Amino acid sequence: MKRIFSILLFTILIPIYLNANDLKAVVSPEPKYYAWWLRITFMPEHKELYGVPLNKIDPTWMLASQLKKEAIPREVLFESGEDEMAARGIDFMQKGDFNSDNIEDLALVGVFQNLEKEQGMFFLILTKDKNDLWKKTFLQSWLGKPGFLGLQKDGGCLALLFCMDCGGVSEVTWDKKLKRYQIQKPADEET
Repeated sequence: MKRIFSILLFTILIPIYLNANDLKAVVSPEPKYYAWWLRITFMPEHKELYGVPLNKIDPTWMLASQLKKEAIPREVLFESGEDEMAARGIDFMQKGDFNSDNIEDLALVGVFQNLEKEQGMFFLILTKDKNDLWKKTFLQSWLGKPGFLGLQKDGGCLALLFCMDCGGVSEVTWDKKLKRYQIQKPADEET
């Protein structure tokens, strides 16, 4: 009996322990007529991103996580019969040289919780330093529901999407003159 209890304990606790630091997501059942990416909420879980402690990314953050497809329930990601994100060329991370300095960059999106327990989403660009370690070069964050935020890469252009079907795509550009990244407002928001 003791052996059976030990086996049961390991089969239950080991998977829980292994997934303890995985990103978690919840998809609200309502409103049913909303697409899953409008109903999903991600819960931040980590104290560092790509080896960079959160206080070096944003000193007000307590937890943060990069969004990952593995956190999205399979039945909603494939509700149309195919991976809707892959079909549209949308992901949560893109590699490239976004500022043309011949150094690898990594663009990613995620969710965070700050020290006041407020949550939100972020867009982050990391680059390699002289020791081949990642460091922050750009961060934009938004307070609010820690929901869907996606990236598309078309050639050298990087686009930020808050929705997969709603339009409102923001281009991320490198301003050579100012030597900094900028997020352009979507064309339908400019006046």
